[in-house]
Amino acid sequence: MSDVPPPGPLQARMPPAPAAPTNGMAVAALVLGIAGLTVLPGLGSILALAFGYSGRSEIRASGGAETGEGMAVAGIVLGWVGVAVGALLVVGLILALGLFGAVAHHVHIQIGPTPIIQLSP
Repeated sequence: MSDVPPPGPLQARMPPAPAAPTNGMAVAALVLGIAGLTVLPGLGSILALAFGYSGRSEIRASGGAETGEGMAVAGIVLGWVGVAVGALLVVGLILALGLFGAVAHHVHIQIGPTPIIQLSP
């Protein structure tokens, strides 16, 4: 005869626990943070901050039912970087326009038989 043991009782297998869902606000914060530094400056950064702080709050309040806190924090960081870069650009533009205005006040351009550019004290 055969040395194969008879089949035992069927064991019920539990399916693996479903993974906690990722918070949508956190995903939006990350996407908007990247967009704020590339294709949607200003608005994307500000929205990344709003979505990031909101998403992080929701994740913490969920007690582990939602994930994505790292994405929310990344969105917040990228949002602040975008705001800082935007602020530096605005300050640089204001300084450049002020410098141009100061120089333009002392330069007179005249087209005709006299020199084109004449500096005044």
